[in-house]
Amino acid sequence: MLVEDFFQGSLSASFTNYKFIRWQPPIPARVKLNFDSSFQNNSAVGRYIIRDWSGAVLKLGEAYYGNASIIMEEGRALRDGVKEAIAVGYRKLDIEGDNLIIIKALQGTAWFHGNYGTLC
Repeated sequence: MLVEDFFQGSLSASFTNYKFIRWQPPIPARVKLNFDSSFQNNSAVGRYIIRDWSGAVLKLGEAYYGNASIIMEEGRALRDGVKEAIAVGYRKLDIEGDNLIIIKALQGTAWFHGNYGTLC
């Protein structure tokens, strides 16, 4: 299905399992760190952005990690963002990312099978 078809209402498939998610700001007095990564042409890049309750960008960063696994680059992007947040004095930090393994590791509920390496 094309994006144009979806927005014009010409749906040829059911979207009951899809949920559109919009960025939600943190409460005042907190900041939010979003992190993500991508892998293309044997090159990994990780990015993070730190925003306040109004959505204003406070800090952002990007790093190239070379040939790395997606779990490693997601972990590194998170690590780099947390390091930067701490370095500039942000202590009340909400963290948001789309990698379930990394999120479960942060929550202390991850179960690892195999050797994925160290996050930080």
